[in-house]
Amino acid sequence: MKSYIKAYLKSREQIKLTKYIKNILSSEQLTLLDIGAAGDMENRWKRISPLVNYIGFEPDERSYNDLLKNLVNVQVILFIKKLFGLRKDR
Repeated sequence: MKSYIKAYLKSREQIKLTKYIKNILSSEQLTLLDIGAAGDMENRWKRISPLVNYIGFEPDERSYNDLLKNLVNVQVILFIKKLFGLRKDR
């Protein structure tokens, strides 16, 4: 029962936080730029993920493919594998 109450209170807190941030943003967008996006979105951002336009840069091929499989709940999502690179002959 105790865990149920904790989960309920956490969800209520989440709803309040989301409404509060929506009011602050009004019609503006919140964009999160994640350099080295391997793994997952940080927990502090997950709490407001439905309000976020997420852009992640991840050059590692395996991590990049994992990101594509595990999309988070955000407004707009874009993963970029390479922004720029050095030529191999240099």
